[in-house]
Parts: sequence; C-alpha cells; structure tokens
Amino acid sequence: MKLRRKTAAIEWLEYGMPEAVVRLRDQIREADGLLIVTPEYNYSIPGVLKNAIDWASRPPDQPFDAKPMAIMGASPGGSGTMRCQ
Repeated sequence: MKLRRKTAAIEWLEYGMPEAVVRLRDQIREADGLLIVTPEYNYSIPGVLKNAIDWASRPPDQPFDAKPMAIMGASPGGSGTMRCQ
C-alpha cells in the first residue's frame, strides 16, 4: 500500500482555511487601513509576518483590495529598517 502525503495546499482546498486565518482576514477586511510595523530580520521581513500576509492574501477574495496600507519599522542601527521596507 502506497501512502500519499497531502500538501498544505490540498488540505486547504479540502478543509478550508484555519480559524485563525479566517479571523485575520475578517479583521483586515473590516479595517479602514492597515499599518504593518515590523523589525528587520535578515534583510527582510520576519518569516511569521510573511506567512501571515501569504495566508491573508489567498483567493478567492482579497481583504487587501483597495485598502490603504503602509509598512514601517524601528531599529537602533544607522540604516534603520530600510532593507526590510
């Protein structure tokens, strides 16, 4: 018997989005705008933030559509978080 491992994409299509993702998408959709404040991590945004953005932006509907958004960061370093933004 050969076992087939399901990928996360197949599970998402089969079972729907996780409850935390549904809540995040609803909160984004209901907001007037979105300000993302993040530290710089390894010359980019932290993986957790990227994962949240990836989940929230999945089809079919986009909670980010026509939403004013900005990203900012703070750092004790001289260049701040310019590479992250």
